[in-house]
Amino acid sequence: MFLYPFISVKAMDFVVVQKVKKKITPFLTPLLKFLDHIGVTAHFLTFISFISGLFSLYFLFTPQLLLPLAFLHIVCDVLDGQLARYSKTFSPLGFYLDYGNDRLIELLLLLRISFHFHLSLFVVGLFFIHQLLYFVFNTNLWYGRTLLLLFSVFQLFTLGIFVVSIIYAFGIFLQLREIYIKH
Repeated sequence: MFLYPFISVKAMDFVVVQKVKKKITPFLTPLLKFLDHIGVTAHFLTFISFISGLFSLYFLFTPQLLLPLAFLHIVCDVLDGQLARYSKTFSPLGFYLDYGNDRLIELLLLLRISFHFHLSLFVVGLFFIHQLLYFVFNTNLWYGRTLLLLFSVFQLFTLGIFVVSIIYAFGIFLQLREIYIKH
């Protein structure tokens, strides 16, 4: 777990995400209390998020099945971290499982859409550069998975890839700016 000290809360939760979490946490508290009471763990929610993410990839081109699977994937992804904080079971292992799950599903989604539509793998390169800058320099990170899933539910795959490419490129620009200011 040598990378754990380099991964800050700031990097995982940029300002917009923090504000959204602050707004929804009071609404989630009864659900988190119930899940904790019946013995559901954050790791279990991460596992369900991973499995539903894989099924989302499999049924990517079947919108009737993609919608509930993508919804389950995102909901479990939101709840796992919230439950870990609520139940005071946050750990480096849980962090890596959640982060790894999210990025793996995001990468596989990018690859599946790119190969299916014979698109350039430029967006995959941007994804890797963005992740590399995050790990090496502990910079802010922008995510594209949720948006790409949303575009996919409406079968707007190429538009989703285009928008996510812009997000990654803008994220890389901000990361480089942040690195320049730090050094």
